[in-house]
Amino acid sequence: MKLALKVDVDTYHGTRKGVPRLVDMLKKHGAGATFLFSVGPDHTGRAIKRVFRRGFLAKVSRTSVVSHYGLRTLLYGTLLPGPDIGRRCRDVMRSVRDAGFEVGIHSWDHVKWQDGVDGADARWTERQMQSRARAIPSIFGESARAHGAAGWQMNLHALRLTQRLGFDYASDSRGSRPFIPVWRAEIVACPQLPTTPADAGRADRHRTASPRRTSPSTCSA
Repeated sequence: MKLALKVDVDTYHGTRKGVPRLVDMLKKHGAGATFLFSVGPDHTGRAIKRVFRRGFLAKVSRTSVVSHYGLRTLLYGTLLPGPDIGRRCRDVMRSVRDAGFEVGIHSWDHVKWQDGVDGADARWTERQMQSRARAIPSIFGESARAHGAAGWQMNLHALRLTQRLGFDYASDSRGSRPFIPVWRAEIVACPQLPTTPADAGRADRHRTASPRRTSPSTCSA
């Protein structure tokens, strides 16, 4: 069985502390992965607004949020200023690329995107996506070729921008087969490699992400 791994990096702590450990582990086992980075402010603490959503507290109790993220991260954007991940962690991100792993875009402001994109207009969506797209060359010296939306949350404007911004492929949804998005007969010419959840029990995944191959599994840092 071959497996593609997609690592969605959400937070400053995850980038600074978690990513180097994942890289070491993957290299030890000779495994490849695609790392998709959040490159703007870490405002994880603002996710507290989700407490009013149905099912949120049950999810929190299952995932041990404080032990997973750490108390400091849960205060970013509320009682503590959110650190700029792209500026403060560019050395870590470059080391991932230099170690031979594919790198790409996850988000600018992870919480703002996940909570706001569903009802956002074209202007808001483009501002968010352009912010992350502009940050990548300052970190890696070149534009990103892969995109994976925070929380698998997208809208039509964002799909169109995956084509306009010239990504080779995106992984903005969940599923089991690659596809080309079509919206009311409008073709978005950016292939989607959806994430296959780790518990789906499928055996047809591949290790290296490519538009010609099947879907990656994902983890978050």
